[in-house]
Amino acid sequence: MMLDQLKYIFTPKRLALILGGCAALIILIVVIAVVSKKSQSKDGEENLTIVDKVVAFIDSENIRENIKYFAKEPHPAGGQRNLELGEEVLRRWKSYGFDDVFNNDYEILLSLPTEESYIKYKGKIQYEPKNNEDSNIIPPFNAFSKNAKVSGQVVYVNYGRVEDLEKLVELEVDLIGKIAVCRYGKIFRGSKAQKCL
Repeated sequence: MMLDQLKYIFTPKRLALILGGCAALIILIVVIAVVSKKSQSKDGEENLTIVDKVVAFIDSENIRENIKYFAKEPHPAGGQRNLELGEEVLRRWKSYGFDDVFNNDYEILLSLPTEESYIKYKGKIQYEPKNNEDSNIIPPFNAFSKNAKVSGQVVYVNYGRVEDLEKLVELEVDLIGKIAVCRYGKIFRGSKAQKCL
């Protein structure tokens, strides 16, 4: 995938549409929660008419179909499919009667991998993302990390948790100046990088 193609796919307008849709969904959930809380009378009895209407509107089959529709294809932020999904949310909200539905353009930073994404060890490429004709599929990468070419000895640090690093120190494994390879999971990925510094 060429860098120029990525710039075209990840336009600020498309990203704004995505972010706007997420924000509107959160606002809708908050409004439902506030309305249902206000529906309680002062003596503790619940007036469930509003809540009943909301619950009656919810259909598990409809939810299932929406999840299938929105998750059917990859839709990375700023991609063509993501734009299509954002426009679909906009269309649906208008059809539901929302009278002020729109999207805004925002200038944002979005970290993307380059064509040169690979892992090399002892002069031999160990991993290189496969070229994929589907421009919506992006090779794995660590978002918002600084671009760099690193070299050094690789040390496996399990999940990168404190106890994992303490075990390596106990085993007298030198971690200074090494490249730490961690398993995904157990702790937040940002903590892995922080703890391995």
